[in-house]
Amino acid sequence: MNNDEKILQMLEQMNNRFDQVDSRFDKLEFDVKEMKTDIKQLKTDSKQMQSDISELKTDVKYIKINQDEHHKILNVLIYNSEVRKAEVDNLNIGIAKISGIVSSIEGKIDILSSDLNTVEHITAKNYTDIIRLKTK
Repeated sequence: MNNDEKILQMLEQMNNRFDQVDSRFDKLEFDVKEMKTDIKQLKTDSKQMQSDISELKTDVKYIKINQDEHHKILNVLIYNSEVRKAEVDNLNIGIAKISGIVSSIEGKIDILSSDLNTVEHITAKNYTDIIRLKTK
């Protein structure tokens, strides 16, 4: 093989290598473009996540405010419940006292009823004695 052919062959080999390098660069360019697109999407996603986090923080803030209000309402309800329980306890004590007084009065009425029966019996006996004495 002569020198010209060798040079031509070497040039062809170099050209093939350049084609391979070009192909690699094209692939790299494509990959870089793809990465840029991915980075843009990541930035967009990141902004959306930041917006979502901000919204969540606002929601949590209002939830805490509502929770505090509910806690205060609950404390008022508990206090009112304790007051009503004390009032009911006082009413039960009053009812127990009245029940004791009624029982005492019932006992006294029974005694008075018995005494009245005795008076009626004695009065009837006295009338009988008076009638007997008058007839004599």
